[in-house]
Amino acid sequence: MNPEMKADGPRGSLLWPTVLTLIGLAILLSLGTWQMRRLAWKEALIARVEAGAKAAPKPLGEVLADVIQGKQPFEEAEFRRVSVSGRFDHVHEFHVWAPGKIGPAWSVVTPLELSTPLPAAPGAQPAGRVLVIRGVVPEHRKAREMRAAGNPEGVVEIVGRTRIGRTGTFSGGSNPEHNQWYSYDSAGMIQALGAGTPVAAVLVEAETAAGGADAPKPELGAINLTNRHLEYALTWYGLALTLIGVYVAYAVSRGRRRAA
Repeated sequence: MNPEMKADGPRGSLLWPTVLTLIGLAILLSLGTWQMRRLAWKEALIARVEAGAKAAPKPLGEVLADVIQGKQPFEEAEFRRVSVSGRFDHVHEFHVWAPGKIGPAWSVVTPLELSTPLPAAPGAQPAGRVLVIRGVVPEHRKAREMRAAGNPEGVVEIVGRTRIGRTGTFSGGSNPEHNQWYSYDSAGMIQALGAGTPVAAVLVEAETAAGGADAPKPELGAINLTNRHLEYALTWYGLALTLIGVYVAYAVSRGRRRAA
């Protein structure tokens, strides 16, 4: 068979390359548009979180009441500036691995026996404790006996930021028996506390030290929520343009071969 006739037959047609290119474009453009929607959502989230973190503190019970009453999703209670008061239960403090500028270090998370229990859903028992992220201590001062002077016994007032406990990549390496944790696994910590007064579903990260110079040092910095959705969107749109360029180059090349 003449090669030129073969080129003009079905195998030389642009039908399937065109169909496949259109399908690929639809997928790439959909992914890019989805990332643009995610960008708008993330920007709104960052604005809300930053505004909440800078606002005047509200009692923790008031913030959680909105969640309990269904006025806002649980996730929207995070990074809110709150105040609580009560007595620390130092005996049951937790240690979360937190290396940083001072080298090997641990974040101290201590249950706070609340002066006023938090509101509860109908039929549920009100939470009388909350886990407070007090701050960081170096490795050699991890044991509470090494910093006894920084562990207040009376009622303390805490102003801080609400956090939702999450498990991270290395959470499986946590060793509750030796009080070594690798994430703010509030569910695991509450389980480790055992039965007793219910514990709030959120943690409170303190803004300032409670207990003087020997107390754990808070490291409450700026909120850093990653937002790379624009970068991802441009990547998908860029791939779509590349696909168009490849298709056009292929079509032009075929046209030249057929014309030769």
